[in-house]
Amino acid sequence: MKEEQQNLHSQNSANAIKTVSIVMCTYNGAPYLRQQLDTIVNQTYPLLEIIIQDDCSTDSTMEILHEYAEKYAAIRIYQNDERKEHVLNFFSATSRAVGEYIAFADQDDIWKLDKIEKLVECIGNNWMAVCFSIPFHNETEIKEEPDLSKLQPPNLALERQLYVAIAAAGHAMLINRILLEKVPQKFFQSKQRGHDVLLHIVAASYNKVVFCKNTATYFRRHPNSFTYTTVTAENAEKSLSNAIAYIRRTLRLYKESRPFVEQRLSLFINVLSSLPDEAYAKHNALKLGKAHLNHNWIKTFYYCVKFRNRLFYRREPNPILSFLRGLYFPISCSDYSRANCKSYQKKHK
Repeated sequence: MKEEQQNLHSQNSANAIKTVSIVMCTYNGAPYLRQQLDTIVNQTYPLLEIIIQDDCSTDSTMEILHEYAEKYAAIRIYQNDERKEHVLNFFSATSRAVGEYIAFADQDDIWKLDKIEKLVECIGNNWMAVCFSIPFHNETEIKEEPDLSKLQPPNLALERQLYVAIAAAGHAMLINRILLEKVPQKFFQSKQRGHDVLLHIVAASYNKVVFCKNTATYFRRHPNSFTYTTVTAENAEKSLSNAIAYIRRTLRLYKESRPFVEQRLSLFINVLSSLPDEAYAKHNALKLGKAHLNHNWIKTFYYCVKFRNRLFYRREPNPILSFLRGLYFPISCSDYSRANCKSYQKKHK
């Protein structure tokens, strides 16, 4: 028999509880699915619904989903008649959600049990709240939870999103459904933009994004993950030899990744140009993106220096280095595209 679930529709008016829908998309996710579902159904915040849309799995994913649906009445299962693939499946599943707020779940992560509670507390009048996304490869890495107060919050500035594939990951988001109404409808049917990238672009354009530093999603990295890459971190120690090696590497990488950088800029500008002028925070990003895409290097260098603190992951305290990093950013940004550059991946396998 299904466990008793609170009727949040009536409770919302009585206790001012904000209703939250969870949206999860699955595809052959059986190995880790139970672990993720356990951290969702045991959230400290009551959930209105857990919408799970499967994209024609061929493993035991559906059996697991039905097993959990028998136990938890909030779970609603849907299965596509044909493959939609990752992006369109998320957009389709999101259209089913009816909660005031929506959180996205991947099939293979692990949530802190207070994730939704903290994000709801944090979001306020914003349209998006984002928490830490902490990568791990196996469970032994998170048995001793990291001190979140010592972690560097991500830079969620719109200008940085121009060059970074995903500045705010979907699995770390809670959105107000108002945000869905602000996204131009034509982009919901596009495979070229992830749901998280599109939503972050729009929310940041209205300056409606807030970061919540008190909770996290543990983001599983494994070869079957949709976003898995094999790129390794570079030595970031500040030294002359590292600086020379960095410049040589990024100049070479810029030539290889330039098509990916310009494609991202083009897609980004297309979205920003579709937003009304009331999305006032979009204008600086538009100036920078158009200058770079049009190869107007004088303007590009100028804007990168001017907006450098909104481009860097961490603020550079040394003013000279800060200026030089901003000036070189149109080249160094190729680092953010290396995961998409097949030739680079092939060389570093």
